Amino acid sequence: MKVSGFSFIHNAIESGYPIRESIGAVKPYVDEVVVVDCESTDGTRNLLTSLGVRVIDGKWGNKAGETLKIAHACNTQCAHDIILHFEGDEVYHEKLIKNVRVKIAEGARSIAVHRLQLEQNFQRCRWYPDPCHRVFERGSVTKEGHTTHQHWTQKLSSIQTLGPEHGFLFDITNCFRDNYLKRLENQKKLWNSKDDKVLLVKIHHNHDRMVPISEMGKIMQEPHWTWKNTPFDIPEILRPLVGVTNYPG
Repeated sequence: MKVSGFSFIHNAIESGYPIRESIGAVKPYVDEVVVVDCESTDGTRNLLTSLGVRVIDGKWGNKAGETLKIAHACNTQCAHDIILHFEGDEVYHEKLIKNVRVKIAEGARSIAVHRLQLEQNFQRCRWYPDPCHRVFERGSVTKEGHTTHQHWTQKLSSIQTLGPEHGFLFDITNCFRDNYLKRLENQKKLWNSKDDKVLLVKIHHNHDRMVPISEMGKIMQEPHWTWKNTPFDIPEILRPLVGVTNYPG
């Protein structure tokens, strides 16, 4: 069974999204990689072309759910019937993607996987959520806003969930100190938020409190952001980034 790797992105370079690692982790295990460029203005389209993926032009809306739904619908332009989805800040562990391919070969057409969001230079796990629906049939639109428990449990009988023993999908944008504020500002624009209090961020370790974006700058200068080791079994492709405060985009 042939598989299309599929994603969408807006201004990956400006926002410091680890798109190279995201694509690099998927590319050896799929038959094509298709990325929807949602009206990027920072050279993202040229970067995607240089990475050898097929680029589709998409729209960048003014609401998060609307934008994601429109972008996801573009997977109908993929060449193959099975979609392996990844986001621009997600990197598959090699163990997980190998197991996903095995399950697809065995006939699975809809798979949910476990995802970890790491932060503070790969030092801390921010959350360990319900499984995320990341393998599905072409034409499916599984996201409208954040992936939720309800999205994948609605069709639980038809979705095979791979437990943590199969490996993890890593969300890592929060790992890079110097990119973090930019990401939050982009989200603020996308959600049309005029109130800084809407986007409060939980700061861990030495700063166990909630703070608005406007107060993040000084806090994020703390030296613990430069730790060189990680307690997590992260993908090999991410190892050179441990301890880096600014994604080298």
